[in-house]
Amino acid sequence: MESPNNIEPETRADIFAGIAGCYARPSLDLGAFLEANAESNGRPADPGAQMFSDLLGQWRKNTLQELLVDYAGLFVGPFETIAPPLGSVYLEDQPTLMGTSTRDILDIYRQAGLDMAESFNGPPDHIIAELEFLAYLVSARLSADTETGQTLHALEQRFLRHHLGAWIEPFTRKVTQGAGTGFYQLLGELTRQAVLAETPI
Repeated sequence: MESPNNIEPETRADIFAGIAGCYARPSLDLGAFLEANAESNGRPADPGAQMFSDLLGQWRKNTLQELLVDYAGLFVGPFETIAPPLGSVYLEDQPTLMGTSTRDILDIYRQAGLDMAESFNGPPDHIIAELEFLAYLVSARLSADTETGQTLHALEQRFLRHHLGAWIEPFTRKVTQGAGTGFYQLLGELTRQAVLAETPI
């Protein structure tokens, strides 16, 4: 995938939101989501459409049941998970449900004017929540005035340095090494590339 730094902000926001959606439980709806995003743009050079097309190609190589089994082993359990999708697992010595890092991520969301949606069942440091927040930040800065844009930029830097950008490498390494399907192997690699390209050094 092309470096997100070379991609238009609108497309980058779509990419982060799309990657977040791919960490949902496999379903026919997720397959349809991939098909729609891979084909609807109709622009072969569009990096977002290319990413979804590549993921769709891997998705079609397995049955839904095979993807569900892989997903459960990687992210759900029932006992141990291969790649826990929670930032606190990687950022705290003894992760707890609402530890220091989780409370800090909630503070960042609220400083951006957001709160957790009641419909979201996961904790604030879940990979889906953090990728959706990154998509929001990239998108919101497009229409923000100068002062608000600077505030959002500072929040994004803090968020990437101390949260998503700090745990994405060990998380995606577990995904790519532990996945039994090409779909999750590719998803892990695309997630790693996209987030690290956005993360300040």
